[in-house]
Amino acid sequence: MNRYAIGTGLLLLIMAATASAEAIYISDRLEAPLRRGEGTQYKVLRMLKSGEALELLERRADTGYTRVRTRSGTEGYVLTRYLMPGPAARERVDQLNKDNQELRGIIVDLENRISELEIQNRDQGTQITQLSDEKSDLDTELSGIREATADVIAIKRNNQTLSDEVALLTEEKNRLQVDNENYRSRTKQDWFVRGAGVVLLGVLIGLVLPKLRRRKRWSDI
Repeated sequence: MNRYAIGTGLLLLIMAATASAEAIYISDRLEAPLRRGEGTQYKVLRMLKSGEALELLERRADTGYTRVRTRSGTEGYVLTRYLMPGPAARERVDQLNKDNQELRGIIVDLENRISELEIQNRDQGTQITQLSDEKSDLDTELSGIREATADVIAIKRNNQTLSDEVALLTEEKNRLQVDNENYRSRTKQDWFVRGAGVVLLGVLIGLVLPKLRRRKRWSDI
């Protein structure tokens, strides 16, 4: 990916340079002299190698020279016949090989990236499957909890009903106990009254019966 970015940056720089100035190249000669002026009498500033890129400044058809500037900024004159509009064949081949290597590197990077994405996709598919299974388990558990909750609510309602019934029975028991106590109290009173009546009756009989006997004896005499 870095190679791709570097290649793109170099391409943009080259395009920007060609937009501002026309580029020319030394032909397939081994070397060409860059002179200070137009003619062999002028000093050679440096020797230009085959395929070297130059910036075209001025063409002089009358002298057969062209004024150029090197990449290092040196300006001078070189015979026009040593120049050509494009890189030398050898330079083009080298550049194509370099570009080919860059493209191969980009392809390898892209293939690796595709492999990584495929692995991530498989992993995500596995995760999705796992999440689906977990969701199903949670749904089942939730259904169980809801059923258990419903049972608890029903049990609670039944307990409340039983509690109400127990309260009613307890109240009825208390009422019966009160009635029983009242009945016992009344029974005791009745027996007391009856006992008192019997005693009183006995006393009366004890008092009246002797008198009746005496009267009977007097009547017999």
